[in-house]
Formats: sequence, structure tokens, C-alpha cells
Amino acid sequence: QSFIVGKTPFSVTARVVMGDWTDSHLLVGFRKKAVYTADYNNYTDLAAIGSGAAAGDTITTTGILNNAATVATASAASFADGVSVILRIHVAYDGTVTAYVNGTKYPIYSVGTTTLILDAGDEMIPFYQHVNIGSGNPAVSIGEFFAVSTDSLII
Repeated sequence: QSFIVGKTPFSVTARVVMGDWTDSHLLVGFRKKAVYTADYNNYTDLAAIGSGAAAGDTITTTGILNNAATVATASAASFADGVSVILRIHVAYDGTVTAYVNGTKYPIYSVGTTTLILDAGDEMIPFYQHVNIGSGNPAVSIGEFFAVSTDSLII
């Protein structure tokens, strides 16, 4: 399913449990419809929340706008091993992106501290990516994953 920025607000939501976040790089969000690539940095437009590639425990947002550099924003908060979390990316009518973990908002930027706003007319598709970045077993479980046209906060 795809969504067109400017036609309707839309969200993607995932419920995730990770046995060991340190061993994981996880992204949940939207990317511009394009041929699949294993490296998320190669997409021209992307909005995601998940864990940081360097330190998997850290709650991190990731934004790419119009093929510019990837902006990863690590928060001071971390995920807890073995605890269910709800990750959500919401795109408003005007393309403004908001990221949430368990209903708490986290900043997502396109450059510096400029809020990520996707371009009207961009066709976006929901995605998730999980990469084992450690030598252990992250034991990832995605219990729910859905994308809907909505302006409501679904958690």
C-alpha cells in the first residue's frame, strides 16, 4: 500500500519486542516508492524511528529529504531489552513528519534541526528494516505492523 503526501494524513505503526537491542539496528517508517535497496541511505526520501546503528539501545530517528544526507538523531532515551514498544511515524497533510515511541514524541529532521517535511505528491510506502549489528542474538519479534490513512494517534 502506498500513500501520497498532500492527499491524506497517514501513519505506520509497529509493536516490537527485542531480546537484546544492543545487537540490533531497526527502522520502522516510510520511504519513497522506489526499487528496493539494502542500504536505506540510498533512498531519496525516508522517515523512520528505531534504534541507532552504532548503539542499538538508543532511540533514534532517521530522515532523508530529496536525496540529501541522512540525518540520524539519537535521543538520550534507550530501549529496554525484552519490553514491548510501539513505534510510529505519522505524516500530516502538509508532509510534516512526527515520530513516536509508546506515544512519546521524538524529533525527526531533514537537515540540522529543521523538521522533516516530505514534498507534496511524493508516493511513500511503509517499511521496516532489521540488521543484526552485534555478535549476539537480538531475538526480534514484530507483533504488529500496519499502515493506515489517519490523523489519529493509534497506539
